[in-house]
Amino acid sequence: MTRKIKLLSFVGGAAMLAVATMALPSLAPSFSVPTAEARASSKAVVDQAKAAGTVGEQADGYLGLVSGSVSAEVRAAVNDINIQRKQAYTNMARQKGESVDNVAKVFAIEIIGRVPSGQMVKDASGNWQRK
Repeated sequence: MTRKIKLLSFVGGAAMLAVATMALPSLAPSFSVPTAEARASSKAVVDQAKAAGTVGEQADGYLGLVSGSVSAEVRAAVNDINIQRKQAYTNMARQKGESVDNVAKVFAIEIIGRVPSGQMVKDASGNWQRK
Protein backbone atom coordinates (compact mmCIF):
# COMPACT_ATOMS: atom_id res chain seq x y z
CA MET A 1 0.00 0.00 0.00
CA THR A 2 1.44 3.35 -0.93
CA ARG A 3 1.81 6.19 1.50
CA LYS A 4 -0.91 8.19 -0.27
CA ILE A 5 -3.43 5.33 -0.02
CA LYS A 6 -2.59 4.79 3.65
CA LEU A 7 -3.14 8.49 4.34
CA LEU A 8 -6.49 8.48 2.50
CA SER A 9 -7.53 5.37 4.37
CA PHE A 10 -6.67 6.99 7.72
CA VAL A 11 -8.47 10.23 6.81
CA GLY A 12 -11.53 8.27 5.65
CA GLY A 13 -11.59 6.27 8.88
CA ALA A 14 -11.26 9.42 10.95
CA ALA A 15 -14.09 11.05 9.01
CA MET A 16 -16.36 8.03 9.61
CA LEU A 17 -15.48 8.14 13.31
CA ALA A 18 -16.30 11.85 13.46
CA VAL A 19 -19.70 11.29 11.78
CA ALA A 20 -20.47 8.39 14.12
CA THR A 21 -19.49 10.50 17.14
CA MET A 22 -21.80 13.32 16.04
CA ALA A 23 -24.68 10.89 15.56
CA LEU A 24 -24.10 9.10 18.87
CA PRO A 25 -25.86 11.62 21.14
CA SER A 26 -29.04 11.30 19.12
CA LEU A 27 -28.88 7.49 19.22
CA ALA A 28 -27.90 7.03 22.86
CA PRO A 29 -30.42 7.36 25.67
CA SER A 30 -30.22 10.65 27.48
CA PHE A 31 -28.79 10.50 30.96
CA SER A 32 -28.99 13.36 33.38
CA VAL A 33 -26.97 14.03 36.47
CA PRO A 34 -29.28 13.87 39.47
CA THR A 35 -29.85 17.21 41.13
CA ALA A 36 -29.29 17.72 44.83
CA GLU A 37 -33.06 17.68 45.25
CA ALA A 38 -33.38 14.32 43.45
CA ARG A 39 -30.55 12.85 45.57
CA ALA A 40 -32.24 14.08 48.75
CA SER A 41 -35.50 12.55 47.59
CA SER A 42 -33.82 9.19 46.91
CA LYS A 43 -32.17 9.29 50.32
CA ALA A 44 -35.49 10.02 52.04
CA VAL A 45 -37.21 7.15 50.21
CA VAL A 46 -34.37 4.74 51.05
CA ASP A 47 -34.21 5.85 54.69
CA GLN A 48 -37.92 5.13 55.04
CA ALA A 49 -37.53 1.72 53.34
CA LYS A 50 -34.59 0.88 55.62
CA ALA A 51 -36.67 1.73 58.68
CA ALA A 52 -39.44 -0.53 57.33
CA GLY A 53 -36.95 -3.38 56.79
CA THR A 54 -37.43 -3.65 53.02
CA VAL A 55 -34.01 -2.22 52.08
CA GLY A 56 -30.70 -2.90 53.77
CA GLU A 57 -26.97 -2.48 53.52
CA GLN A 58 -24.89 -5.23 51.95
CA ALA A 59 -21.33 -6.41 52.58
CA ASP A 60 -20.41 -5.38 49.02
CA GLY A 61 -20.96 -1.66 49.76
CA TYR A 62 -24.29 -1.31 48.00
CA LEU A 63 -27.92 -1.20 49.06
CA GLY A 64 -30.04 -4.29 48.54
CA LEU A 65 -33.72 -5.17 48.49
CA VAL A 66 -34.55 -7.41 51.44
CA SER A 67 -37.83 -8.31 49.82
CA GLY A 68 -38.46 -8.45 46.08
CA SER A 69 -41.83 -6.77 46.46
CA VAL A 70 -41.08 -3.07 46.77
CA SER A 71 -42.56 -0.08 44.97
CA ALA A 72 -41.04 1.28 41.78
CA GLU A 73 -40.15 4.42 43.73
CA VAL A 74 -38.09 2.44 46.26
CA ARG A 75 -36.43 0.39 43.53
CA ALA A 76 -35.52 3.59 41.61
CA ALA A 77 -34.17 5.27 44.76
CA VAL A 78 -32.00 2.23 45.59
CA ASN A 79 -30.67 2.19 42.02
CA ASP A 80 -29.97 5.93 42.16
CA ILE A 81 -27.99 5.67 45.39
CA ASN A 82 -26.12 2.57 44.20
CA ILE A 83 -25.10 4.44 41.03
CA GLN A 84 -23.82 7.33 43.16
CA ARG A 85 -21.89 4.91 45.37
CA LYS A 86 -20.38 3.16 42.34
CA GLN A 87 -19.16 6.54 41.03
CA ALA A 88 -17.65 7.42 44.40
CA TYR A 89 -15.99 4.00 44.74
CA THR A 90 -14.62 4.23 41.20
CA ASN A 91 -13.14 7.67 41.83
CA MET A 92 -11.58 6.53 45.10
CA ALA A 93 -10.22 3.36 43.47
CA ARG A 94 -8.54 5.44 40.75
CA GLN A 95 -6.95 7.71 43.35
CA LYS A 96 -5.72 4.82 45.51
CA GLY A 97 -4.75 2.41 42.73
CA GLU A 98 -7.15 -0.20 44.11
CA SER A 99 -9.98 -2.19 42.57
CA VAL A 100 -13.50 -0.79 42.80
CA ASP A 101 -14.65 -3.95 44.60
CA ASN A 102 -11.98 -3.59 47.29
CA VAL A 103 -12.85 0.06 47.89
CA ALA A 104 -16.57 -0.81 48.05
CA LYS A 105 -15.94 -3.56 50.60
CA VAL A 106 -13.87 -1.25 52.81
CA PHE A 107 -16.66 1.34 52.75
CA ALA A 108 -19.21 -1.41 53.42
CA ILE A 109 -17.54 -2.15 56.75
CA GLU A 110 -17.85 1.50 57.74
CA ILE A 111 -21.42 1.85 56.44
CA ILE A 112 -22.61 -1.33 58.17
CA GLY A 113 -20.95 -0.17 61.37
CA ARG A 114 -23.20 2.90 61.32
CA VAL A 115 -26.45 1.04 60.59
CA PRO A 116 -28.87 1.61 63.48
CA SER A 117 -30.12 -1.34 65.49
CA GLY A 118 -33.19 -2.93 64.00
CA GLN A 119 -32.26 -2.30 60.36
CA MET A 120 -31.33 -5.02 57.89
CA VAL A 121 -27.79 -5.99 56.91
CA LYS A 122 -26.74 -8.63 54.38
CA ASP A 123 -23.56 -10.42 55.38
CA ALA A 124 -20.86 -11.76 53.05
CA SER A 125 -22.55 -15.17 52.93
CA GLY A 126 -25.74 -13.60 51.54
CA ASN A 127 -27.97 -13.78 54.60
CA TRP A 128 -30.14 -10.84 55.70
CA GLN A 129 -30.01 -10.17 59.43
CA ARG A 130 -31.53 -7.55 61.65
CA LYS A 131 -28.74 -5.60 63.32
